[in-house]
Amino acid sequence: MACVNKTWRELSYNQIFWTKLRIGPGSMRPGVEQLAARCTNLVELHIDDPRCELHVLHPIIMACGNSLRRIVIDCDRDNTSRNEASICSVLWIVSLYCSNVESVELISDGKQGNFTYLENKAMWYLTSGFRHIRSFACLCQNSLSKQAIYLMVIAWRELTCLRIHCGALGTDDLMALRKCYSLRVLELVGGNLGNLISDTSATSEAVMHRDLEILVLTKMVCGLEDIAKASLLCPNLAKIVVRQSSLQVGGSNESPAVRAKAVNELRQWLLARRNVDLVVDEA
Repeated sequence: MACVNKTWRELSYNQIFWTKLRIGPGSMRPGVEQLAARCTNLVELHIDDPRCELHVLHPIIMACGNSLRRIVIDCDRDNTSRNEASICSVLWIVSLYCSNVESVELISDGKQGNFTYLENKAMWYLTSGFRHIRSFACLCQNSLSKQAIYLMVIAWRELTCLRIHCGALGTDDLMALRKCYSLRVLELVGGNLGNLISDTSATSEAVMHRDLEILVLTKMVCGLEDIAKASLLCPNLAKIVVRQSSLQVGGSNESPAVRAKAVNELRQWLLARRNVDLVVDEA
């Protein structure tokens, strides 16, 4: 038994098996050098608190090098300039040592209020330091400004998947995404779909994105007519996914049967007229 336990312990130290790492607040201060030695094949790094001491993160990120492909940062600790500076520092260090990063996620459950730092330093670090981003998620409320959208469109020509919070976005910001020519999957979180597309029409000049294939609507207020209109604004759309959203059928007191019938009629119309599959998950 002792030999078996020893073998398992030795295997657990082997860097070949260390492909994902999650760092929480105050974790791993002792023995950070030993930990970094196991991170030479790390593919994914999840940082629960960007305010972790840089002398802890620095050797780990250095050890990751070009093996790192995905980084996730939880932005929910606070909404202060210190948090902004910490996120910028982490992004700067990663950009120095990990040139093969393809996916960046900035996540938040919104408990700490609104976030506005991405229109400043952090978005500049992202777009200047990471040139080959294919997937980007920014789920912090009110964190993307017009300037941030502009920087993203200019810098990330290979971007194929985008997940963004819509709290501070307008129609013009959404339309600017059509210059992300490689974009195929777009997830919009929060906000009102009708307000986002209210100033558009299904003309060639107002196409939201010509090559978008999948549109995901999460935690949004969506009228069924707005979903239909969104399908017209994306001529090559193949699927619309509605998740945890408030679907507005007509009157505010419609019965479940009326609601289900209206959603089914929209599903049939999308499939017959637009060849678009509608998936609704209100759980």
